[in-house]
Amino acid sequence: MQKNIIKISKWLSMILFIGVVLIGIRNILLDIPSLLPIFTFYGVILLIIISVYKWKKDKFISYMNSIKKVKLP
Repeated sequence: MQKNIIKISKWLSMILFIGVVLIGIRNILLDIPSLLPIFTFYGVILLIIISVYKWKKDKFISYMNSIKKVKLP
């Protein structure tokens, strides 16, 4: 019973923290609307970099696996 109470309190505190952070971000963006395009621009660049990194990593892993399959004399 006590473990359930601890679990519930952890989840409630995490939900409260996330809510406060989201409200703070919303207030910042509403106060300074000129920052929204900057955040969007850098967010898109970050997503492109992450996707290229994952694609290159997958290609590299498949290349290394194909090398392992080749038997050397």
